[in-house]
Amino acid sequence: MRRSPLLPPSSRTRALTPSPADLELEQENQGGVKPPAIWPTRGATIEVKNLTAGYAPELPPVLKNVSFTVQGGEKIGIVGRTGSGKSSLALSFFRFIEPTSGHISIDGLDINSLALDDLRSRLT
Repeated sequence: MRRSPLLPPSSRTRALTPSPADLELEQENQGGVKPPAIWPTRGATIEVKNLTAGYAPELPPVLKNVSFTVQGGEKIGIVGRTGSGKSSLALSFFRFIEPTSGHISIDGLDINSLALDDLRSRLT
């Protein structure tokens, strides 16, 4: 059996250094209005109306025409099979995925009109 000669470490590996252009990511839209100081209130109603959303414009939507209302004080559970959209629905509340149509309102405010940092800090 013939053995290959050992190469010095610098020859066996090469550093993968990304260029600055490779590191550029599309920034999330941070704009929007500041919600009232006491938003959301205890007992706020959540309304999801005709929500369609996907992970990228060129990909098919993962949520299609979803509608429901949760009254303040109600306890609900989101259940479904693998790939049914449970996590995608949760991500849409924090606007990690943006709707292509429809909206989510919490306490009467459309979350797409709110400043992203305010939305996320108030819902956590």
